[in-house]
Amino acid sequence: MKKLKVFTTSTKRQIFYWFIFPVLISLLFVFGNSNRSYKPYKNKIVEIDGLKVPEGFSIERVATTGMLTYPMFASFDGQGRLFVFESDGSSPSTEDMLKKPPYHIRLLEDTNGDGVFDKSKIFADSLTYPKGGVFYKGSLYVTASPDLLRLTDTDGDGVADKREVILTGWVLNHNGALLGGPFFGPDGWMYLTDARRGFNITTKEGENLKGKSARIWRCRPDGKGLHSMSGGGYDNA
Repeated sequence: MKKLKVFTTSTKRQIFYWFIFPVLISLLFVFGNSNRSYKPYKNKIVEIDGLKVPEGFSIERVATTGMLTYPMFASFDGQGRLFVFESDGSSPSTEDMLKKPPYHIRLLEDTNGDGVFDKSKIFADSLTYPKGGVFYKGSLYVTASPDLLRLTDTDGDGVADKREVILTGWVLNHNGALLGGPFFGPDGWMYLTDARRGFNITTKEGENLKGKSARIWRCRPDGKGLHSMSGGGYDNA
């Protein structure tokens, strides 16, 4: 009879999680007011209990209360604008997420150069669980299972009016163990992480890739050359 291997979290890791959780809650509280009327915050220095930075560094508030709701991820572009991936605070089922995608990406801008964002608008809405993104050559690449998307603002109004599915086929699930990334490596390839939910992808070259275990992928920015770099893990996302 085969013995079952049980993987447990170490005590140190548990302590770390219990330490970082209140910090994250504090950050969400700072940014969590849904009121959209706001004024620039004059005193940028913010102190958060339990959060320490090295000597010579400081913590500054760059987005005022009311500009954001439930931030999950953020990525800069070359102009210093910040794309913030947001939830509406709900916990929809996978089926409801597909029927009415509740997530969006907000664009924050600092229009007067004082280091504080003073302009906020929705860059893209109706997204299915965007886990990450990177800005590259005028477009924001976003992982939102089942898709790898390319979002482009073609007329400069701060709203993505062009949405392209670069690749698709990663399983969507409401628990968040999904497609993550993308990240660019020093080799010029785009890297993606995939959790344990499975995939059924037809590549740009017509090859069918199908499996269930987690993977680390890479492809070119146009989606060509997709292949698995490693796999078999539990949750790479």
